[in-house]
Amino acid sequence: MGLVCALGAALLASTNAARARPAVSGCKVEAGKQIALTRHFVFAFRVGRIENMYMPYQVRTNHLRRGEVMLRGQMSGPELLSGGPIRHLEIQICDRPTREVVTNANPKIVVKDTTTGKATRLPVAVMEDISLGRADLHYGNNIALPTGHHFRVTASWQQESATFAFTAPP
Repeated sequence: MGLVCALGAALLASTNAARARPAVSGCKVEAGKQIALTRHFVFAFRVGRIENMYMPYQVRTNHLRRGEVMLRGQMSGPELLSGGPIRHLEIQICDRPTREVVTNANPKIVVKDTTTGKATRLPVAVMEDISLGRADLHYGNNIALPTGHHFRVTASWQQESATFAFTAPP
C-alpha cells in the first residue's frame, strides 16, 4: 500500500510539474544591448528603430507576426515624438540568480540628454515582441532622440537602479 501511495504521489508531482509554466529566461547579452547588474536584478538596455505597437486584440484579429504587443501602460505623447528621429527605448528586468524575466515591474525610466541638459521621464509601456513572446517582455516606449546627442538613461525599480550611457545614432 505504501508503495502504491508513493508511486501515486510521484505521478501527481510529475503531472503538476509538466503543467507548471517554465521560467522564461531573458536579459541575454546581444549586439547593441547594454547589461547592468544590481544586487537582485539584471537590467538590460537597448535603443533601436521605432517599433509598431499593437494592442493584444489587434494581434489576434489580424494575425500579426511583427511589431510589439502592448500589454499595459501608455504610448508616448506628441511631446516626446518631436525633435529628432524616433527610436524605441527598452529596458528588460530579470531576476539576477535565475535570469527569469520580471513581468510585474513598474519601473521609472528617466532619459537625460546630456548634450542639452534636458531630462524626461519616459511613460512606461509594458510590451513584448509579437514573435518572441515573454522572453522579450520589456518596459519602455518610443521617443525622439536627436542624432549625435549623448544620453544617460536611468531605470529604477524596487530601490535598485541602473544607468546606461549612449549616443543617438544617425
